[in-house]
Amino acid sequence: MRTLIPAEISAQARPLGRGGRVLGFGLTRRALLLLFCGLLLSIPAFFHPHRIWMMFAWDGLLLLIAIIEAVSLPSPQQLQVTRRFLDSPRLGQPTHVELQILQHSSRILEIDLTDDLHPTLTPIPQTRRVEAFPRDAARTQVTCFPGVRGDLRLGNVFLRYRGMTKLVERWAVCPMSQDVRVFPAFDTSGEDASMYLMRVRQLEMQRRKVKLRGTGREFESMRDYVGGDELRNLSWTATARRGKLITRQFTTERSQQVWVVL
Repeated sequence: MRTLIPAEISAQARPLGRGGRVLGFGLTRRALLLLFCGLLLSIPAFFHPHRIWMMFAWDGLLLLIAIIEAVSLPSPQQLQVTRRFLDSPRLGQPTHVELQILQHSSRILEIDLTDDLHPTLTPIPQTRRVEAFPRDAARTQVTCFPGVRGDLRLGNVFLRYRGMTKLVERWAVCPMSQDVRVFPAFDTSGEDASMYLMRVRQLEMQRRKVKLRGTGREFESMRDYVGGDELRNLSWTATARRGKLITRQFTTERSQQVWVVL
């Protein structure tokens, strides 16, 4: 039901932490790997000490490029994130949560988004990577399976984005606290069909014979003849063996239905 889908929420990113404007940066794995490769340039210095400048020149060049990249990265205020539920959260059913990011800078950014969903939705936070073009919304989805029903509190969305060289990344957070309600699982058309077939099979298995003496024609037992019995019900073979009149008894069949009403 569309009416049970939580309303979407949007927020503008901001620097992570109090000193995020200055300290909200970090070197990427690529930068650390290149710096480690610079240590290889120190090997010739063991034989020619004056060549140690090669390592310092390499490291200095990488750090200079990283500083220029950090300065040119757009501010977090230029990024906007929207969280949107594509399904109504249902207990034990797959629920798709879409994250949309729109950036207003003039650069192409590689962004990692981590949505702080409730632990009953995703025990381990999932990180999604998107490539965001200027003023073009980029989208990614997270699939979760609600484990409990009731009201849940969702947290913020954390961002890490990089520029063209991918030597340095900037950290940001979108304040997107939100309350959502997880409903019991509703029956779908496919589930209704399976339940109907299961009920039919149960009714077939529950059919039992109820033995009632009457005008049915299924044999039940024999007894001595009593005045008033129909002559057609006499068993002549049993009469010949016992030397006295024997009458056949019959039963009628009925289906026994058992109903459990909750």
